[in-house]
Amino acid sequence: MSVTSLQNTSQLLLRNLNNLRGERWLVVNYPPDKFLLTLRESLPGTDVVAFTQHYAAHEQLCSAYRSAHLDPSQLVFAPAYTPVDARHDCALIFLPKSRPLIELTLAMVGAALQPGAACFLVGENDSGIRSSRSLLEARIGPVRTVDAARHCVLFQATKQVTVAPFNLVDWQTSYPLTVGQQSLTVVSLPGVFSHGRLDEGTQLLLETLELPKAAHVLDFGCGAGVIGATIKQRWPTSTVTLVDANALALEATRQTMLANHLPIDTIKPSDVFSNVQETYTHIISNPPFHTGVKTDYRMVTTFLQEAKQHLVKGGKLRIVANSFLKYQPLIEASVGPCRVVAENRSYRIYEGTHE
Repeated sequence: MSVTSLQNTSQLLLRNLNNLRGERWLVVNYPPDKFLLTLRESLPGTDVVAFTQHYAAHEQLCSAYRSAHLDPSQLVFAPAYTPVDARHDCALIFLPKSRPLIELTLAMVGAALQPGAACFLVGENDSGIRSSRSLLEARIGPVRTVDAARHCVLFQATKQVTVAPFNLVDWQTSYPLTVGQQSLTVVSLPGVFSHGRLDEGTQLLLETLELPKAAHVLDFGCGAGVIGATIKQRWPTSTVTLVDANALALEATRQTMLANHLPIDTIKPSDVFSNVQETYTHIISNPPFHTGVKTDYRMVTTFLQEAKQHLVKGGKLRIVANSFLKYQPLIEASVGPCRVVAENRSYRIYEGTHE
């Protein structure tokens, strides 16, 4: 495999393989490249558990493992990694996208490491890797810089901090939500969109939402489940499928539905529509256009282009978007006639109809 086909963080790690030693590895939130396959080839016989909260990366790696005739049973997609004991003597973490998620990840990994284990943290300069050094030291132990190149830094910490068993419930937060006459409790987790608060765009979407009583709805990119929970409370005879690519979002959604005593129809992971087979009368979303800290239109463009395949005839796609994102022409080309339902200084609500 060409090293240049790997992301910069993966390239930095591979040039430091002599420093990455252990018998029972834990690799956390690996990038969607072939780093894990290269690692397995370079360190044969090493026990490697690969954990991610990102469905697309998990599915891609499962496929690559099967193609290479490797056992995918140690590839874990879940909101949290909680082994029965601290069994790993080496951990490798790819820097998460936000400070609260970094703290959650370090607490989770620290609980899975043996005393004296090595914990490596790698990330790009523009993603905040240097400012994460203090968190790594506080959660794991003494830190040294292993390497800095390709606009990335690799830190190594030695596990000396005593930590309690990890429990994801300890990281949940909740907040009240009122839309019109409705009141909900929203449960959120670090790494979930608009963690701990309702964003203005979703607020506008909810305030202008209109559905028939028996709507069959797909809540795409469900986040903490705000849209789906609002629909199930206001239109209890509707059916709602909630999908997201983030395992933490799916768990937050599940907890939001439970907190409000709402029935759960379907909650499942999907990379855009990869795990969606049905058609719906309505697809409703505040679609993301960021990957980590970077603007990324690929996912939302694919979503809009493929939405029509998952709408019944006459079905409607309703989304909220920042005003500067010119989605109307794309919706008209991909779905059908599109109108602006509502707007304010920052957001617009678009509705496309599959004719």
